[in-house]
Amino acid sequence: MRAGMLARLQLSVYAAPGWSLVVLTGIWTAFLLVSRAIFRLFNYAPLAWRVFAYLPLHATKYFGPLLFLPIHPAGVAIGLAQIVRTWSMYAVRRAGGNEHALSSQMVRLTFFLAFSAVIFAITALTRDEAFLLALAFAFCLIRAVPEVGKKMLGEAAQLGGST
Repeated sequence: MRAGMLARLQLSVYAAPGWSLVVLTGIWTAFLLVSRAIFRLFNYAPLAWRVFAYLPLHATKYFGPLLFLPIHPAGVAIGLAQIVRTWSMYAVRRAGGNEHALSSQMVRLTFFLAFSAVIFAITALTRDEAFLLALAFAFCLIRAVPEVGKKMLGEAAQLGGST
């Protein structure tokens, strides 16, 4: 298992036999220190700048464990889309907007589709991989439909009020 993790990180040639646990522990410790530094930056940044520290903060939150675990292209697409979703809601709130008027689920669906298009363009997916991508799309769609009906088609769709 450790050899697979080192191979995934392309470090198997640098780790002497018997030192894999030490190398992996060092990598995880370095990652935690970087995460903590980003979190500290976020906490001490002026409010106007926090929106820019929020994005890497969530990137480490969602993708940190992937230093050691494999991920499917559909997982990358939905993970990135989730990061954009949470970041966009925070950015709207920090800019003084009404994040409740924004369909965050539609943001995730939109970015999932964009990231999926990139994946399809650069990767030849197997049938199983395409199925997982379709499953992730179904999840995003099922989550977006009720919110779109409420926020984008209902009374809340009048973002600027009546004219």
